[in-house]
Amino acid sequence: MSAFDTQGFVDSLKERISNPFLFTFSWLFVVWNWKAFGWFMFEPLKFSLKLERFQYTGIELYFWWPLFMTFLVVIFGHSLNNFAEICKRSWDYLYASLLKKLGWKEYVDKIEHDQLQDETQKLKERNRELIHQLQNSDNEKRDYLEQISALNKSQGSSETELEHLKQEKLKLVTELTNLRASVEKSTNQTELRFENEVKRNETVHLGHLCYNNEYYAEESVITVSKNKIHEFLLELKTSAGLGPRQFISISMYREFDTTLTRPIVNFIYTQDKLNIFNQLEFSIPVEMSKYQLVIEFFEPSAISGDDIPIENKLFYIATE
Repeated sequence: MSAFDTQGFVDSLKERISNPFLFTFSWLFVVWNWKAFGWFMFEPLKFSLKLERFQYTGIELYFWWPLFMTFLVVIFGHSLNNFAEICKRSWDYLYASLLKKLGWKEYVDKIEHDQLQDETQKLKERNRELIHQLQNSDNEKRDYLEQISALNKSQGSSETELEHLKQEKLKLVTELTNLRASVEKSTNQTELRFENEVKRNETVHLGHLCYNNEYYAEESVITVSKNKIHEFLLELKTSAGLGPRQFISISMYREFDTTLTRPIVNFIYTQDKLNIFNQLEFSIPVEMSKYQLVIEFFEPSAISGDDIPIENKLFYIATE
């Protein structure tokens, strides 16, 4: 048998012996069957022969009686233990009562005494816990104070840095605003120069004349009502409109004025009078005669810089 098996057997035997029921049953079984155990122990025969001859000895083995007695012993034995404890506590009570009656010492009930001791022990443990918590609280308070001090220092440096950053931000915003204004001014000047350059370089041509939703070509006769103001629409063949010194002149002459030197009415229109489609809307008052309508496009001369007519169109207006 190995050492491990031997140790296991010993542990199992200890467990069974320590069991009060098995221990009591074991010694009652041995006492009740003392003849059989005595015969097996003291008969001078081999164990195998003892097993063969035991049935001829007439000795009986009892099992139920030891088991029944075991239950009785276990039940009443435990009761006897309780009874002894009751007797002991009763004697203590009587003895303490007698001493109190004789005035030899102050009587305190044992249960109350035990309760007071338990409460005293609990209070001591609670006191130790409170002292430990107080020490932990002091340590935590010290740590918090150190953290607050560090945070205050950090806050002071952060506020200084924040003020410096605000000043830097204000400086950058000012520089950015100036830069944006400069860029916007430069962009506007560039766009204006580009627009003027485009308008200056682009050739403007007079288009069709529209009256009452009808288009008329050059030297056409336009019939209108007498003594009214009539609305006309002139189309310009340009994408950039009129330049800074470019304008449209609308003049109306009587039919017999072949020299075209004394206009009845004359209107000058610049870029601000054109609509978004680069069309010129204008009005002409007509009485009862026949008229000549002269539309001219002017721009500065490339030599003298004076305003000169670049293109003109003639229309005839008749009344009905």
